[in-house]
Amino acid sequence: MTNIPSWGRVVAQPHEYLIHLRAGRVIRHGHGIACFKLPSDSVAILPTSIAKLSFVADQVTLEKTGVAVTGLAVYRIAEPLLAYRMVDRDRGTLGDILRDMLVGATRRIVA
Repeated sequence: MTNIPSWGRVVAQPHEYLIHLRAGRVIRHGHGIACFKLPSDSVAILPTSIAKLSFVADQVTLEKTGVAVTGLAVYRIAEPLLAYRMVDRDRGTLGDILRDMLVGATRRIVA
């Protein structure tokens, strides 16, 4: 995660998506762009590179047999503006949400 200063020039890497907000409105956004952040502005940098997520789902089948499913999901943020509105600034939160969704879907299929 990129360290964002309280004011000054903020630069995103080519694999990162920068969102610059002033007074609640998006001023500038894009991959690998730079902006000048005022103290009252908000800047978010979202990584858009591929990430992987592993999960384990335990479920009991109709035959009363315990099943443990281990899975791996590969994802990337395709809509950074939507992801920014939906998730906190911490990408770990996004991973937790996706993991819970995958575990729930796997349990539903196994049951």
